[in-house]
Amino acid sequence: MRNSEDIPWPAEALSNIDQNAASALLEKLLQSFSNNCKFLQNPVKDLYYKLFLCLEDARHQQKIPDSGNPETVAETIDRCFTFGELHQTLVDKTEDFFKKVSDCSQENPTIFLIREYISKNYMNETLSVKDISSHVFLSTSYVCTFFKNETGQTLNQYLTEYRMEKAKQLLKDARFKISDISSQVGYSDGNYFGKSFKKYTGFSPSEYRERNLQ
Repeated sequence: MRNSEDIPWPAEALSNIDQNAASALLEKLLQSFSNNCKFLQNPVKDLYYKLFLCLEDARHQQKIPDSGNPETVAETIDRCFTFGELHQTLVDKTEDFFKKVSDCSQENPTIFLIREYISKNYMNETLSVKDISSHVFLSTSYVCTFFKNETGQTLNQYLTEYRMEKAKQLLKDARFKISDISSQVGYSDGNYFGKSFKKYTGFSPSEYRERNLQ
């Protein structure tokens, strides 16, 4: 089996939104392991864990939110029993990433402004629908209806999802205390943050950290 250092890294292809380059890298990855790795081994799991995280980072850079209640990277790997299953899951998620990038490029300009405003102000606990509507010069009631019709989510649902995804990222870094993470994503009440996080992910912040610490 080749070392992970020999495998081409897809971060640049994802950052440059180069689907052809990403596909070529995934094909090289498949060729590297397919002949001698039918069942999962720890070095392979570790490599794919990093690749899934790379995809997740690219998704956040492009401000592409998860839909619904996404599973963690660890859960994704846990449900794959063979190398073939794991590689196909990575391929599927990579294709989904590029599809969502394409969809977002055709996004309504007002929706883009709303998402951008939230990305810059989500850490403010007092951020409200009124603040968002004022930013795009529309009434509160119209913005709520418009956003729901365009995205399928309410503004509050999207804001909560955005905050929870940021919290998930921060929890993977042991340098940050959970109490500090709570305030960094717009929750001054640590208990309320914990309840909201568990409702969103199925895990308490400490449980999530234990499962996903890098």
